[in-house]
Amino acid sequence: MSVRNPNTLASTIYDKLHLEINKKEIIEKWFIRIITLEFLNAKQIKPFILNDYKKEEIISLCNLQNGLMPGIFNDDLKELIDNYPNDFYDSKIIEKLKEEINQNTNIELLGQIQEDYRDYERFIIFTSTNRNIDVEVNEENIFATTQIFTPKMVSEYMAKNTVLSNNLSKEYKILDPCLGTGNILLVIVEELISKKYQRIEKNTISNIYKHLYGFDIDEMAVKLAKFIFVLKALQYNPEFLSKEYYTLPNFYLIKSSDDLEYTTNVKINDMLEAFKGAGLKGSLIKTDNLDYDYLEQKINTNDKYYYFLKIAQLLNLKYDIILTNPPYMGRKMLPDELREYLNDEYKLGKSELYAAFIERLLKMIKTGGYLAMITLHTWMFIKSFASLRKYILNKYQINSLIHLGKNTFENLNAYNALACSFVIQNVLPNKPTLFIKLTEYDDIRQKAIELNNQDNYYYINQKEFLNVPDSPFIYWIDETAYELLLKAPKLSKVSEIRQGLATGNNAMFLKKWYEVPKEEIGFNYNNINEFINSGKLYAPYNKGGDQTKWYASSKDIIKFDKASYDILNRQGNHLPSKSFYFKEGITWSLFGFNSFNVRYKEQGYVFDVSGSSLFIEKDKINYVLGFLSSDVAFYYLSILAPTVNFQIGNVASLPFVFDESRKDEIDTKVKRLIQLAYYIDETKETSWNFSKHPIFKKKYSTLSNAINDYINNLANINEEIMNLEEEVNLIFNQIYGFNPPRKLKTISKKSAFEIIEEVISFVVGVVFNRYNVDNYELVINNKEYVDIEIIEDEIRKILTIYFGDSATKEIETYLGKDLNSYLTNRFWKYHLNDYNNLPIYWYKAIDDKLKIGYYHTLKDIIDKEKGIKTNYLNNHLYYKLK
Repeated sequence: MSVRNPNTLASTIYDKLHLEINKKEIIEKWFIRIITLEFLNAKQIKPFILNDYKKEEIISLCNLQNGLMPGIFNDDLKELIDNYPNDFYDSKIIEKLKEEINQNTNIELLGQIQEDYRDYERFIIFTSTNRNIDVEVNEENIFATTQIFTPKMVSEYMAKNTVLSNNLSKEYKILDPCLGTGNILLVIVEELISKKYQRIEKNTISNIYKHLYGFDIDEMAVKLAKFIFVLKALQYNPEFLSKEYYTLPNFYLIKSSDDLEYTTNVKINDMLEAFKGAGLKGSLIKTDNLDYDYLEQKINTNDKYYYFLKIAQLLNLKYDIILTNPPYMGRKMLPDELREYLNDEYKLGKSELYAAFIERLLKMIKTGGYLAMITLHTWMFIKSFASLRKYILNKYQINSLIHLGKNTFENLNAYNALACSFVIQNVLPNKPTLFIKLTEYDDIRQKAIELNNQDNYYYINQKEFLNVPDSPFIYWIDETAYELLLKAPKLSKVSEIRQGLATGNNAMFLKKWYEVPKEEIGFNYNNINEFINSGKLYAPYNKGGDQTKWYASSKDIIKFDKASYDILNRQGNHLPSKSFYFKEGITWSLFGFNSFNVRYKEQGYVFDVSGSSLFIEKDKINYVLGFLSSDVAFYYLSILAPTVNFQIGNVASLPFVFDESRKDEIDTKVKRLIQLAYYIDETKETSWNFSKHPIFKKKYSTLSNAINDYINNLANINEEIMNLEEEVNLIFNQIYGFNPPRKLKTISKKSAFEIIEEVISFVVGVVFNRYNVDNYELVINNKEYVDIEIIEDEIRKILTIYFGDSATKEIETYLGKDLNSYLTNRFWKYHLNDYNNLPIYWYKAIDDKLKIGYYHTLKDIIDKEKGIKTNYLNNHLYYKLK
């Protein structure tokens, strides 16, 4: 997870309170008071009107909250006075509060503000945007790592498909076991009003609230949820704060019993044991083994154990409707205590925290009742959830499921958090399930629009999934494709598909090829012994690569001499598939939302776990490469690997139809596609196939003519690639007998400006004798730092030799600045980006003059300094400041 926006109202309040208060619980109490008082004032709810922001008035209003809103505000007033943030309410914070919270502000924003607070807290605790494995997840911070705000369209879908006109008894109970600030149940209130109540009386909301239940482990969230529901009630009944109508929903904090001493009573101790570590487990706590008749006799309402008895009883009830957005945390990140608990109590859902909630909540709904959730979509497909899927498919009716896909949780700032939402009824399967496919739409607004588009609807008998190994929910599959998936031979029958190595220490073994002298790299060797005997230090290393198809050289190399080989044999994953190292084959990118990016891999590579590879006899390589690059293969992979993580098992399971009569045709087209991709690869300076920029390979009268010719040539190549890909797709559509959805095709176009930057970079390489061109000899001493003005003069000279006297003027026109300004400012950024923050040209300020050095001739000097990247940036910054 990453922080969505570190500059919210919540983060401003968080930072400002931390300047004066150092206790987390006090900061949270004041955070709640500040935003709730601001809402009450903005909505003009009497008597909570703020005339000014002086301490006396704030404390007075806090006291009013305690009196008029029991069950929400019960803080010790003295504690608030003693820890009052005296410097908080300055003009800037008051202005920001009024800007964000006003008469027209929707009350749901309170929930978003709380989510922003936890989002920012996550940012602070877990090393900015990434979880820090050195920070232990515990009861104090788990809700900062697991809370995700539920999109409104999802809340509405869940509410409308569970609150039906005739499905609620007089004593109905509706539960959100992962309450947060209650935004799902807010939608339920609206749905209940529209379907169950023909007219709204003053006590209508109070009556509805008696039927609503919620649990959470975050005390701040529970308090704000109650407050939000008070504001909601006031919209319908302005007298709601009076004793006659004031009724809170049954929202409870699940807290740990760890601080309570055990008694001599075994049955009370059993209850306390159930709540041990409850701040981690939340609603996953199981309380069905307690002796409630006995406990009710022994524990009275004033007893310190009564709260736990109350929660235990509620957790043991059956509910008419359960709706929730559960917490998210992968198994590897779970605290040990929670992981062990899932192992013991949730055999079907132990792989993910959210899946354990699915298993738990299915047992908490009444016969005929409904469970509605939003979760990640991994449980629909991944093998580790197969038992959970089969259990649901056999025991429950999935009424409907929205396959939301990417970018559902926009507040997560995580495009690939792929999601689904579903409604399950506690009855045996008895009708087709409606699946709604929204995975093609890129944001939640588009998904909301397309929700009612019946072109996205699929009806299927859920038990059909049981016919497929591991029972993935492949609801969108074509009938012909389905038959082939079940009956055709698998690709693994005709090929070897292998996972690569994990070094166990990438920093020690892996580099980019341009970090080392090229003569230390051994290319095109056929096996391990041949490479080791060559005396070379590094071998080409395939790590999966980018979105390039058909062919691409790697930028990575691995230290693979005899000493390194022996170490790798003992650590990491111990060199699996070593007999396939250096062999010719096919490889692919591990991830791909819109395509499966498959490439021919020439001999000479060692390969990584992220660069898994396929090996087959040479005369079938082009056929298989064509198949894997086709829409047919991607269609099947979207079924076998809908999490867009293409593992060797997914590729191995592809149905493979070999048509000898089409082989020559496919071979010819794929061979040409590889040639075209190779041409594109060797135009890139960061490829080891690069030797000269294409515009220097022919004679041109002007630089503009050269640029235009290159642009046209690239356009022709891209057009030929697209046409050939279409032809290959058509062939495999015919071989497989169905037409899969078309993949998104895009043509990569280079602008004249981009080409000019490439040209300058290449010419700088010529100046430092990294590359050679005709009619130019090395002038500078490339073993020392060189004044940028001298480099500029040499660039002008080379451009004039090749493109005439107007070349420099032309290039400066393209750049929109003179060459010196470009070299001084823009070029280093371009170079740093192109070389993955591992620069070949090293900027350094010496005597207030900017100079450039070539890394490979200054390596001994540069490596003595502390870190190439850090010093590169710092030195350039120093020069600019001077």
